[in-house]
Amino acid sequence: MPLSTAGRLVSVALVLMVAPVIAEPPNTVAAVPTLDHLNQIATCRAGLLDPQARPEERRRLAELLLSFNTPQSHDLMVELLGMSARVDVQRAVCGVLADRGRLTPKQLDTAMSEPLLKLLGANDEALRESSARALADFSGAEVVERLGDIAAKSNNPSIMRLAAIDALAPNTHRRDVVAQLIALLEVEDADIARRAVDVLEPLTDPSFGSDTDHWKSWWQEQMRLGDEAWLAQRLRISRDRFRKVSEDFDRFRDRSQNEYSAVATKSQGFQRELFRMLSAEQRDARLALWLNDPMAIVRRTALSIIKAEMADEGKRPEGAVLTALLNLIANDNAEITRAALEIVQNVRQPEVVAAVLLRLQQERDPATRHAVLKALGEFESAEAIPALIAEIASSSASPACVREAASALGRVASEVDSADHVDAAVEALRKSFGAAAPEDVELRAALLSAMAGVAPQSFSMELLSAVESENATIVRAAIRGLRASGEASKLPRLRTLTAHADPRVRLEAIEAVGAMGSEEADLERLLARLDPLVENTEFVRDAAWRGFRSHLSRRPLVDRIQAVDRLRDRPELEIRYLEELVDSLPASNGKTAEREGVLDRLGAVLAEQGRHAEAVVHLQALFAALSARSASSTISCGGRVLASMLRSGPHPQLAKFVVTLAAESPSDIAQATVVNTVRDYLDAIDAGAMDDRTESVLRALQAIPPATLGPAWIQLLERFAKSSTDVGASSNTPG
Repeated sequence: MPLSTAGRLVSVALVLMVAPVIAEPPNTVAAVPTLDHLNQIATCRAGLLDPQARPEERRRLAELLLSFNTPQSHDLMVELLGMSARVDVQRAVCGVLADRGRLTPKQLDTAMSEPLLKLLGANDEALRESSARALADFSGAEVVERLGDIAAKSNNPSIMRLAAIDALAPNTHRRDVVAQLIALLEVEDADIARRAVDVLEPLTDPSFGSDTDHWKSWWQEQMRLGDEAWLAQRLRISRDRFRKVSEDFDRFRDRSQNEYSAVATKSQGFQRELFRMLSAEQRDARLALWLNDPMAIVRRTALSIIKAEMADEGKRPEGAVLTALLNLIANDNAEITRAALEIVQNVRQPEVVAAVLLRLQQERDPATRHAVLKALGEFESAEAIPALIAEIASSSASPACVREAASALGRVASEVDSADHVDAAVEALRKSFGAAAPEDVELRAALLSAMAGVAPQSFSMELLSAVESENATIVRAAIRGLRASGEASKLPRLRTLTAHADPRVRLEAIEAVGAMGSEEADLERLLARLDPLVENTEFVRDAAWRGFRSHLSRRPLVDRIQAVDRLRDRPELEIRYLEELVDSLPASNGKTAEREGVLDRLGAVLAEQGRHAEAVVHLQALFAALSARSASSTISCGGRVLASMLRSGPHPQLAKFVVTLAAESPSDIAQATVVNTVRDYLDAIDAGAMDDRTESVLRALQAIPPATLGPAWIQLLERFAKSSTDVGASSNTPG
């Protein structure tokens, strides 16, 4: 009678309780079975015969029964295989024998072959196939003979005879099997003979087809071979056939890939063209639809469109598009997941961080796990720190993943508060660094970078040792750590590294010297790297310039001003530095003399460089400061302002400034300064080379009221006005 539902559950539970105990099947079996074993057998029988049992439950019970490998379990399997009224049970037992027999041939009892042979004629196709596969694993000659006999007898059903040949087919390396197949070539049933030929064909090259005589002749030759020669011949033919199949497969694969690539390219083109035709309101909805499309090529194209929008327009995914991207992070296609991660790592939102952390918990593929860790490093989120520390501390993590986790931890810890995780991070980093192979430079450098970001003071010994390394990657990471910790004891080493062969090392060393150095030797090193003849890498020179300013910013003002002289050979840097000094010395800070000195020097350098319009700005500021306190040098400064105004001309404030300067006291000296400055400017111009700009300057000067500057001014302007008129008349006279 069928078991009740409760009874079925009890039987399955008993099996699950028993299963762990039978982890290792015994090699020998006691002559007298124990009561426990008989109970186990009974439980398996009840579970297998339960009509309400699911196929997977029957499968597990049949596997357990086979693993017992006792006479009692074998007897039960023979009994179950013979239950023609229970095809479901036969299918479960037969399937286990077919799948597990080749792995555990010692568990196949010859007694099981008899019901399996009968199942070759079963109406259920799956049952016939699994019985044939199971019989193929029996090593005895008796089974081979029975299979040949079944296939040869014309009174057996055709499906049974064909199934018997299928059972022989996997063992054509055995000569007793081949003998049975050769004999089948002479049967009257054409289907049987054809199936035998199909099985025999891989044994020869070339094939003999349906030529029975040729097959017989070949077989006579094979019978004379020794066992070793027979097997060697089988191996050679199999190897040759495998090579040919591999070559055919490669050609087919290449052709398929080319065709797929062509179709994919066209599909992507159509997709992008459609996207361009959509309105702004429609685009996000369509992208979300494409990201959820079952076809990988459609999803990949949508991802590439999103990346292009981010690069070209700075548009970040949001709404339905972001939701679809987060779904892709959890999908089974590793390539798609990594592409989605490249996008969302630029979206620093809590739900994105949570989704990536969840993927990290589930991910086992090293390449995808690496991409997940990289994304976590881009988020600058404290939520990622525990996961990154766990990855570094994991003994099962790959070196590449530990390296990426360390790099990510260094970036995140330097941007967010990681105080709550310092102890765990220090322990994990120190342990991983100690276990890292010396030749794994990238891993050790990443761990050093993480040390610099988390707690550089805790790793003084590691950093001080690493900065002495000859490896550029290690040294760069160590320099960053020393700079973060403020460890100045290695400044002599850092000064030496400013001339390292690797420009990236020079960059790190220069930035560290600029940030920590306080001695003259540090300043000299930085100045040397400003010279293009010494330092040919622009980004390193930029770092030296930043370091130079950073170093001087920690010095007294007088030293900062005196340092201008060190830049005399580099006027463009001298000007930049003077401008920064002016900005740092507002007129109200009590450093009047210093500020005026800087303005004076800046105006002079700009004028020397022909940058008169810029010189005017600073010289005017100096003039205003001097005039406000009636300094004796006011008029002289005004002359310099006027000279630069003329040479940058026509300056919009030229006429107004001339009037202002002429009013300075003593007025006769001021007026004479104006006249002499203008005369020097006009005398320097060849009358025949007067251009429109000079003419404009002259008109601006003529607009000044004559009484402002007296007779000498009027005569000066009349003289040059006449020269200008003469030049114009001569240029219009026909030659």
